[in-house]
Amino acid sequence: MPLSERAKIFMPFNPLKGFEEALREKEREVEREALDEWGGNDVEAPDASAAGGCGRPAGG
Repeated sequence: MPLSERAKIFMPFNPLKGFEEALREKEREVEREALDEWGGNDVEAPDASAAGGCGRPAGG
């Protein structure tokens, strides 16, 4: 088998062209939305257990 033909056998195959880039863009979009929603700081999002499980802020 000629070397040029053999090389074609081992070429990468990507049936979902553009999928990885679309996925990365969606990840960036979700991150931007989360930063907008939570103010962009590094504090973790509050959970229900911190408010006694009722979903309302503590003390209110």
